[in-house]
Amino acid sequence: MTELKIDLLSFTERFADGSREFILFKKTNFIFGKNGTGKTTIANAIGSQCSVNFNVCVFKDFNGVVEDNERLNTVALGTENAEI
Repeated sequence: MTELKIDLLSFTERFADGSREFILFKKTNFIFGKNGTGKTTIANAIGSQCSVNFNVCVFKDFNGVVEDNERLNTVALGTENAEI
């Protein structure tokens, strides 16, 4: 996969002037950071701009990663909330 550019220009209130383009270099990408840093905004931009040409899966909360038996069906990256 070559680089894929995500346009963030319509989110001027969220991102600084020099960071209104997000570039993906891999087939699988993980976006993580503190609350309020723009993760959901970036995920929504990727979904709206790329879902026509690519299979885009966005997991923004526990809906979709919790199985029918209410067990978490995902991988935790970190140790702070490992017990969850």
